[in-house]
Amino acid sequence: MNNILYLESDAEDAKFFLNLLSKSYYEFHIDQVKTINEARELIISHKKDYQVIIADLMPVDSAGPEDTFMTLKSIDETIPIILLTGLIDDGVALKLIAQGAQDYLVKSELRAVHLKRVIKYAIERQKNEKDLKTANQELNKVVDFKTNLAMVSHELRSPIACVKEGLSAALESQEVTNLSNDFKEILRVSLNATERLSFMINDLLDISKIESGKLDLNIESSDLIELIKQSASLFEKQCKEKNLELKMDFPESPVIGSFDKQRIVQIFTNFFTNALKYTREGSISIQLKLESGHIEVRFSDTGYGIEKENLNKIFLKFEKFDKGNSSGSSGTGLGLAIVKKIVELHKGTISVESERGKGTTFILNFPKSS
Repeated sequence: MNNILYLESDAEDAKFFLNLLSKSYYEFHIDQVKTINEARELIISHKKDYQVIIADLMPVDSAGPEDTFMTLKSIDETIPIILLTGLIDDGVALKLIAQGAQDYLVKSELRAVHLKRVIKYAIERQKNEKDLKTANQELNKVVDFKTNLAMVSHELRSPIACVKEGLSAALESQEVTNLSNDFKEILRVSLNATERLSFMINDLLDISKIESGKLDLNIESSDLIELIKQSASLFEKQCKEKNLELKMDFPESPVIGSFDKQRIVQIFTNFFTNALKYTREGSISIQLKLESGHIEVRFSDTGYGIEKENLNKIFLKFEKFDKGNSSGSSGTGLGLAIVKKIVELHKGTISVESERGKGTTFILNFPKSS
């Protein structure tokens, strides 16, 4: 039910208007007052929620048309105000509408259909403005959160790097041989946890840059095969430890393109990390071939696979899926969203094919260098 506050000091005008309003067949509750002070009392003291104020320009406690409008507006500027007058004065009408009045109606020209339409538009305006205000507030919260998140993540990188470096040095030092096996294991677990935390912080920083449009690439002419091999070398040991065959099928000649070396390695690091986590047996394979006008890379594993209904969500932020028994800890759910954006910044495309129990293949396409 919509609430209307009607301000009119003249009894005959009020009777005429209320009769007209009853013919509009519009569902509403109406409160009638005779003075601006009574209107203020209902809105402020009684905290009545009105969708529209319909007011005569010259109630008994007003100093003039502009005083009526500005006083009502000051009570609650979110409520649309429709002004009624017995005289046609285009100058006054234009001035008040410029100051924010919803409409300016001449009483002698009012018709039920017209009145209904004016009230309906006023109510819709109030709703839209409230929705917009709420949306802007939520957007500001998100912006503040992302800004703070980026700042906090950035501030955490240095101390985490120091802890990681210290643990690595401790494990490699001569003194570690004198420690008990239990203590050595504590150091190893701590180092692994620190590395995972470092990855998470980097993901949070990257997604903050992506959403603010500040993820820039350092593009240079590079051999994509060498970049993929560089990524693969980081995971050869883990593949052997899990008895996974690492297959690479590349052209004999270099495949030169315009790439950000660090970001390309980041893409395949993500692929390898996921493949090792969710592949218990079989292989990980990378195939690169030159197609007409583009370079195609297929990264495949024989892991658990992804359910068909989840394939369209795979590149969304914070999406995680049940992939069966896996080793390793859960990530941030940001990795593939970041990968997709990096590929797109290279003017490329990425897609995925997967079947539960048979593995997953990511297909990348990058433009050839001219």
